[in-house]
Amino acid sequence: MKGIVFYLLISPTLFSCKSVNMNQTNVVKSIYGKWRLITNTPTLNYPGISFEEDKTAVFSSFGDTIYYFAYKLKGDDLILVDGKKKLSHNVIAKLSPDSLVFKNLLEHLTQQVYIKEK
Repeated sequence: MKGIVFYLLISPTLFSCKSVNMNQTNVVKSIYGKWRLITNTPTLNYPGISFEEDKTAVFSSFGDTIYYFAYKLKGDDLILVDGKKKLSHNVIAKLSPDSLVFKNLLEHLTQQVYIKEK
């Protein structure tokens, strides 16, 4: 019984430590701006993304296609909503003032690394 009580007391502390190590206000401010994908292999989808203060995310492609989403940050989860109200949960592995790393991003199931454009 003592083990269960200890677990219940300590577990909120353990699970509140997210990989995005900032408070929510700083996370939101850090994601604003334009980001460029860093990759050694050519990719068609999302070489550039931007996050606006009005909660709009714009994803570009090497073609003429531009994707618009509404977005919300919840912990280390970037929630994107497309025009058809389809939700996409994308895990942020790292967010700093100059880099943004996703564990997954939309259909990409591998890590995607972005740097902030100046």
